Amino acid sequence: MCENLLCTIYELFVVREGRRVAFIEQYFSGLSEQFQVADDDIKNERDIYIRFFSTDSIQFLEKIYEDAMKEMNGLPYEKCNEILAGLIFIQEIVARALWKFNCEITHVLADFTREFDRLDVSDECWRLYKIAQR
Repeated sequence: MCENLLCTIYELFVVREGRRVAFIEQYFSGLSEQFQVADDDIKNERDIYIRFFSTDSIQFLEKIYEDAMKEMNGLPYEKCNEILAGLIFIQEIVARALWKFNCEITHVLADFTREFDRLDVSDECWRLYKIAQR
């Protein structure tokens, strides 16, 4: 169930942002190359977020975050673009859950989202990369 809800959230993100993230897609089984978001999913986005973030499913997202940080450790910065794109996805959906849909978030993800609310700025991506190197 958590994979399905997160996959729907991811599909909504891709439609909204216009970009796919290979690092995130590796966590979904059977994701098609061409997907379409149902009108019902767009209308029910709030409910989808609330269901995902109100269950143990959030632990799945936290694991993806932890995997990304571990995977960046030791890699040259130039090889981290997809991982950073995955972390941008996580930051954006957690921010949406926190501030648009008022969802409860784990401390780890809430702290990450607040600390790195400007990952669209390259200096912030560099700072996140440097933290992952510790």
